[in-house]
Amino acid sequence: MEKQFVDLRDTLLRQGVVRRHAHLCVRELSHHFERLCEHYRAEGYPPDQVRARAARGLGDIRQLTQAMLNAPHLRSRCATTPFRALVVAPAAILILSLALTVIGLSMLSTALSPIAAQSLIKGTTSIFTGALPVVCGWWVASIAILQRLPAFWPVFALCLLAALSSLINCAIIVPEAPLPGLVCVTLRIGSENFGRITGDLLLTLMPYWIITQWQELRRYQA
Repeated sequence: MEKQFVDLRDTLLRQGVVRRHAHLCVRELSHHFERLCEHYRAEGYPPDQVRARAARGLGDIRQLTQAMLNAPHLRSRCATTPFRALVVAPAAILILSLALTVIGLSMLSTALSPIAAQSLIKGTTSIFTGALPVVCGWWVASIAILQRLPAFWPVFALCLLAALSSLINCAIIVPEAPLPGLVCVTLRIGSENFGRITGDLLLTLMPYWIITQWQELRRYQA
């Protein structure tokens, strides 16, 4: 793909156009440009004039870009309201998942045998405390990468998710008697928080930074 179309796609994405529409526009323009090049080659124009004539035949791309930027229905909500899309929504999903997990485990523990309930509670709390915050972080990073969003909001959201996951402590209290056990949810504040935050950021923020740097490198090499 021509560098001008790669730059156009990045410009549309960075300015908040929905990814699907940005890619469709660039793909159609690129195909039309190639057809114009083939047309002028068939007419016998020298190679140094083919692309110049095709570019003139394509028209002013800046007008099309501005028209797309001025169309409200083409705007991405992640770009227009990044705080709600990248910060509020993932944090709400994390907290809501915690509440639903605790409620679900409480209901299941009364229906299962004590041994099965203890195993279920241990496994579920391990998955929740370990995997769910990272999955939410990957979701935030994926949206930011695909939409070419500025780094501030995704970095802020990933740090907030890491801080929230370090504060929430899900533990199981297993009694000596053959009882299902209890799920204990507390807020943990201490030196151990930093280790959890660092671990989550290594799994979310570091891949996000590497991919964005690779995108920029590929863009300048195009």
